[in-house]
Amino acid sequence: MQTIKKAVIPAAGLGTRFLPVTKSIPKEMLPIVNKPVIQFIVEEAPSNLGIIGRYVFTPDIFDYLETQEAGKGGEIQLTDAIQRMNIDRSIYAYEFEGERYDAGEKLDFIFTTLAFALKDEELKAPLLTKFKELINKEEQKEKIAVPIGK
Repeated sequence: MQTIKKAVIPAAGLGTRFLPVTKSIPKEMLPIVNKPVIQFIVEEAPSNLGIIGRYVFTPDIFDYLETQEAGKGGEIQLTDAIQRMNIDRSIYAYEFEGERYDAGEKLDFIFTTLAFALKDEELKAPLLTKFKELINKEEQKEKIAVPIGK
């Protein structure tokens, strides 16, 4: 088996869903607890069948990308090149068991960060304590809130 020496991480888009923070830091570098998103991608290369953005290709993928016509949004789509490559030879996927995390939308990014924080023994207890405080505070606000004119 050959050792992988280079990797291309598909990280399309301008990070507009995370503005204004992505004006100063690329979205791939946004931290999830204590690691940038890109580090999780590199450490956990296999994809599940839903294609969650982790790929390991042979170098000939670049031949397919060079000749790929623009697709959705007028951009060259990696998935289109993969489909063409699959006509010429087999493409393999790794089906994993476990949790899938998403960091592509603000709310998903927050959930992912919280899930990883809760797995960290140093952060878990204080985080749960703060959650309880925040939930109690919000519940009290709702009880105190009185509609105007009633």
